[in-house]
Amino acid sequence: MRDTKFEVNLTVKEAYDLLKSYDFGDVIHQELKELGNDKQFAVIIVEKYYIRVKNRVSLVIMIDNIDETTKIKAISSGAGRGVFSNFDWGASDDFENSVQKLFHDYIK
Repeated sequence: MRDTKFEVNLTVKEAYDLLKSYDFGDVIHQELKELGNDKQFAVIIVEKYYIRVKNRVSLVIMIDNIDETTKIKAISSGAGRGVFSNFDWGASDDFENSVQKLFHDYIK
């Protein structure tokens, strides 16, 4: 498991709406919160079954503009097989990279 972080030239709401329109898998949870002073935080949690690991992989996508610029962070988990192994045949990386590919045209 690793995480993918990048900044985009979109508002939090625009990034959130773009993510909601894309089919990553089964949406477990999604919400957008106004924090005041034009600050926002959004989270979307999705799951997807990966045949190569014979397991469901979860992806947490967080978006915020707390430091003035819109940041996106994607964290995957659950792709490792077995108790002692975290090897996942690249399923976590693929899931996280799908977020970065979606925002390719907006990345700073």
